[in-house]
Order: sequence, then C-alpha cells, then structure tokens
Amino acid sequence: MSKAKRRKVKRIQKRRSSKKRSSRKKDFNSKILWLVLPFLVVGYTIYISVLITGVEKKDPLAENGSSSYLLSDTSFGDLDKTLWVFEDGEGEDSSITDAFLVASNQEKDFLLNIYIPGWIYFSFDEERFGNALTVSNFRYAGEFLEDGRGIEYGVWQFEQMLGTKINNYVWIGEKEQSLYSDIFGNYKEIKGDFNYNVDDGDFTNDALLLDSFLSKFSILDIPLHPGKVSEMGEGVISNRGYVDILSKMSFTKGDLRSSEKHLIDLGNSEYLEEELSNMGGLAYHFNSSKYDGIFRDYLLDILDRELEKEQVRVEVYNGSGISGVAGQMARKIENSGCDVVRYENAPDVRDHTVLYIPDEDRFKNSIDVVKEVVDGNVEIINDRPTFMTTGDIVVVLGKDIERIYSF
Repeated sequence: MSKAKRRKVKRIQKRRSSKKRSSRKKDFNSKILWLVLPFLVVGYTIYISVLITGVEKKDPLAENGSSSYLLSDTSFGDLDKTLWVFEDGEGEDSSITDAFLVASNQEKDFLLNIYIPGWIYFSFDEERFGNALTVSNFRYAGEFLEDGRGIEYGVWQFEQMLGTKINNYVWIGEKEQSLYSDIFGNYKEIKGDFNYNVDDGDFTNDALLLDSFLSKFSILDIPLHPGKVSEMGEGVISNRGYVDILSKMSFTKGDLRSSEKHLIDLGNSEYLEEELSNMGGLAYHFNSSKYDGIFRDYLLDILDRELEKEQVRVEVYNGSGISGVAGQMARKIENSGCDVVRYENAPDVRDHTVLYIPDEDRFKNSIDVVKEVVDGNVEIINDRPTFMTTGDIVVVLGKDIERIYSF
C-alpha cells in the first residue's frame, strides 16, 4: 500500500474514532442531563413553594379584633360567600372601582355573582359624613374615621349594604392588578357574556370583570413569573393566606365555568333610586328593598339543605335603645336564610342580647345563623319571653350590640 493510501486510511480511522468518542460523550452528557433534570425541577418547585408560602399577609380585621363580628365562621355544607374588591390609584388617591360578592354552594352546584359598581351611593352611615357615601369611598371614609381601619370599614359597609355576612374577602389594588396582567394576561378586554342566565335581566360589561379576571388565572403560569407572583401576593389584602387565595382563584374559576350561575348587576336601574346630589345633578342610590327581593329568590339555591329543612320562624325585638336596629337585624337574618315573621321594639331596654328558644334541638343550624348575625356573644334561654310571641326563635337585642356599630 502506498504512503498516500496509508495516510488516507489513517485519516478515515481517526475521523471514525473521533465520531465514536463524540457519540459516547453526547450519550454520557444526555444521561447526566436526564439524571440532573429531575433534581433541577424539584429544586425549582421547592424554590417557588418557599417563595409563595413565605409571603406574609396582613389582615386588618384580625389586627383590629373585628374578624369575630364581621366575618362569618359558620360553615353550612359547601356554602361560601367571598367578597372581591378592585381598587385603582395608590395610597390616599385609591378608590374602589368594582366589587363582587360571590355566593356559591358546591354541593348544589350553584353560584350567585353580585356586582357592585363603585359609583353607587349607599346611605347607611350618612349622619357622620353629612351625605351618603359612594362605594368608591368606603375605604377612604374608614381611614378618615380612624387611621388604619379603611379596609375594616369597607367590609362592614358592604355587609350593611348587602344585608349578609361574608366568609372571606380579597382586596386587590391597582399595582396588584397590573402584576396579575403581566403574569396571566390582560383581563380588562372583556369578551362574551360568560354564559349567564338570560333571565337574570340586563347587565353591563363591567359586571363581567371578575369572570374575565379569573378566566386568565392558570397555575401553570406561576413558575414562569415567581418574582411577580410573590410581589403580587405581598400587596393583596385578605383574611386568607396567599396559598389559600391562589386556590380560591382556581376553584372560583372552575365554579364559574361548571356551576349553574346567575348574575345580579347592582348597576342596573331596577336596583337604583335617582336623587338630587348635594354637588348638583343626579346621584344613584342603592335600593336595598328591591335587591333583597331578588336576592331572596336565589337564596334557597344557595342555602345548605339542613338549614333549609328547619324552616325556622324568627321574631326580632329592639331593646338596645339604638334606633332602627331591629329592622337591620331582621334583614340580615332573613338574608341568611331564616324567615323573620315580626320585628319591632321590645317592651323595655336591656343590657344584654338574649335568644329565647323553646326547642333548641330542632333548630340547631338556625340558631348558629342567628347567633352569628347578632355577634354570637348572646345568652340563650330555653323558654319564651314574658311578652306575647309566636316565633321559634325570639331575639331581644340589648345594649351590647353597640359594638357592631363601633366605627
């Protein structure tokens, strides 16, 4: 074999040997990658979990000691009432633009979404401010009364407005909404009607904001933006931990897709009364009577079956010395699923609130509802009061309910 051929053969052998070494190296690197990859995934998952679970949440209601009388801790089946509040602006310039109360019962596969626009006037606490407040100013008014109690006052006002206690609240500021859009996508371009029942009446595009907001949520997007997810969590205000809030978003998104769902848009003219504003022009005030009638039409679809079976009859008497509270308490009790057959003044003023219940075993669930509405710290007497009554539960309000109006 000539020298030229031998050199050619050596070059070919060298190339083959190099290819084999390269192939073995690639196989080795691939095996290492497949061995290391699970550890990287597990490590990154742990990092995200620690980041999210480490987000500290502030609950102004717990800090001020008002959770016990503002939030509902009574659980009936799968009934849940969560208040979602959206704000624009920062600091003293912030104002509520939209709010939603979502009342759902997973056992009954039913959801009621109540939309509360920020521009509605509500007249409950106007004596202290000289005029009715708009929903947009609920938090600002609370801060004006006492620094640091704006959220607490806002939750209290929403409950007075809707005549019902809530289980949870999620308060989302402008910065947190912006971060949410960066993570999950812009939700403010609302499209479609989200399949609400046509019998619910007219509703505005704004009433679909929560549906659009939650429709963008995806657990899979969280690992792509861990820093922003953590930053968003630090700003959201709620009585729940951040992991619970993310779970609530996921479950509520599912409920909005799968449950029978109905919408009450309080921006609709049927829930409003026109009045002349002190500033000139017309102001649109919330009509609670009209709302209560519609809300109670849906109530049986939301209530737990055991509470529904008791068919309790309640009477409310005002012995507190505070004007108008019998009607207010009666409204809340009725909006909580109990039938109020009478409310009026008690024969005398009392220091403490008392529930008269001749048959306590028969109305266990109803008792829990009534106790919670009147703040739980009440005396129960298994008898009837000395004046004539016919209700299964008779509520006599005392001076101690003043703490519910402690703002």
